[in-house]
Amino acid sequence: MGMKAFIAYSITQTDAHMVTELGDLVEGQGYMAEYDLPNPAHALRQHAFDQIAVSGLFVGLITAGTKAQQVLQLWQYARSQGIPAVVLLLEGVSVHGSVARHPDIITFKRFMPENPVRFIELWMSHH
Repeated sequence: MGMKAFIAYSITQTDAHMVTELGDLVEGQGYMAEYDLPNPAHALRQHAFDQIAVSGLFVGLITAGTKAQQVLQLWQYARSQGIPAVVLLLEGVSVHGSVARHPDIITFKRFMPENPVRFIELWMSHH
């Protein structure tokens, strides 16, 4: 396997399948999925930054606000490193306005017929 794709998430337990689907998707594109294990502590671990720095892709998934800020910090770090980075954001989860309007923050509705994973496929086809 070649490059790593770093997947960070802030989700409810019922959305765990989306993380798995994202992992399957990026692995289907030739990446090796590396996950940010949910950490009960508030501080972002240096490990996450180290992993992102050697990744070729960053994917964030936010369906709950609990760790949304950490996911967005990691997304911003990935961008600062020149790594293609995208975040799937569930409509209705509150994030800072300027962040929400960024073209690489893709808002999705929970009950849309297209699974948010489709958005990532489309996004990846342009990057």
